[in-house]
Amino acid sequence: MTTARVGSLGVADTTGDLYVVDVDGNLERVPVGADGEVLVADAAALGPSGTVIGVKWEDPDFLAKDSFQCDAVDAIFQKIDLGAGVIANPTPKVRGTHSVLEFANAVLRGIPWQKHMPQGYAGGDLRATVSWVSDGVNAGTALWEIAFERDNSGFDIDADGFGTVTPFPASNGPGVAGEIVEATVVIPAADLDGALAGEPIRVFLQKMAASTLTNKALLVCLVIEEV
Repeated sequence: MTTARVGSLGVADTTGDLYVVDVDGNLERVPVGADGEVLVADAAALGPSGTVIGVKWEDPDFLAKDSFQCDAVDAIFQKIDLGAGVIANPTPKVRGTHSVLEFANAVLRGIPWQKHMPQGYAGGDLRATVSWVSDGVNAGTALWEIAFERDNSGFDIDADGFGTVTPFPASNGPGVAGEIVEATVVIPAADLDGALAGEPIRVFLQKMAASTLTNKALLVCLVIEEV
């Protein structure tokens, strides 16, 4: 005999006619969406009673937002610096069967990628996620920074012109060699050097000398998407 599920079925007003099972195994109504919205998965989405239900309503534009990736394969190597001076590049390496960029310890290392802002970019903030591993089991933290440069028509490439530098929160080294660690930061649209949809840009990522890792950091990829 099947036991009926119980849950917050009586939370009215803010709820619709769609039911899901929440993280506690109870039935929960899905909140009412607005006209034109679509139902999407979101691991952190909450139901009316405050429990995680894993779905939410979103504007369809959410599904069309663009992203792009920077990794060791398509890197454009130039010795530049977001601060004052010239710094060395990370070193291309292979870890397992992954192409990675090796950032040495206790020194500043940085690298730019030449990209285009996606045609679908709507002018909002961007979310950048660095995925990295360590060269061995690692203690300490990695400190990453990122900046954008608009390379539109009329820009003089004889001089660098990056926008405001955005630091990532410190990310702790993994306890397992080869295990990916992620660091994520939101970059305000005002710090993107005015870059518009479809325009050439440069994305510069550097690991700070103040990082306290006991082993080298190996960059797997940098993924950037509109928030």
